[in-house]
Amino acid sequence: MNNKEIIYKSDTWDQYAKYFLGVTTTFQINLYKEAAKHLRGEIIDLGCGTAKLAPIVLDNEGVGSYTGIDASKKMVTLADQLSELVGKERFTVIHSDIESIEPKQFSSGVSINSYYSWPRPVETFKHIFNLLKGSATFVLATPNKALNMEKLLHESEKELIGHPYFNIFKEMNLSLANNDQAKFTSMDTLIQQVQSVGFQVQSCNQEFFSGGMNFLVMTK
Repeated sequence: MNNKEIIYKSDTWDQYAKYFLGVTTTFQINLYKEAAKHLRGEIIDLGCGTAKLAPIVLDNEGVGSYTGIDASKKMVTLADQLSELVGKERFTVIHSDIESIEPKQFSSGVSINSYYSWPRPVETFKHIFNLLKGSATFVLATPNKALNMEKLLHESEKELIGHPYFNIFKEMNLSLANNDQAKFTSMDTLIQQVQSVGFQVQSCNQEFFSGGMNFLVMTK
């Protein structure tokens, strides 16, 4: 990957990892629970971070296994520690960028708050398409330009006031959201991109993160 294409440096995610795992807002939980409803079988989580989605997903009776992929070594290290608590027999995490994963034909795919850091989204969507079985479900959640991170964090502070990590979590999220290169994309653009590689959009909404999140459910 050309360095000029990198939207966030790798050490940005490594520094964020501890605080991302340690702080979870109601906004995040609501999004994770909705995503989990659509996932079945062998699941791949693309840009999984510390794999906070895994405990929610693995509660579903129809889920066979969870595989998380992330390019941040620190995120993957912490996700692997989380797997020790959740149960490693159905929980795998891999340190890799999405495009380097060999096709394995997963039953479901999910990507939450990862798209905005992808230098070449259409190319990444093509690779994800090839990772999934025929008729597989793919869930995508990513911010749009209506995202008001300051407002969300103000609301979250009410429930997390006194949390030892919250102030750093807040500062880092504001920094991530204020990156001019981040791909905070419209719903129309996302639909055009995913359809161009072969996905069929089954539903889409902007109900999460106070309207600042695009949420799409697709099938291959």
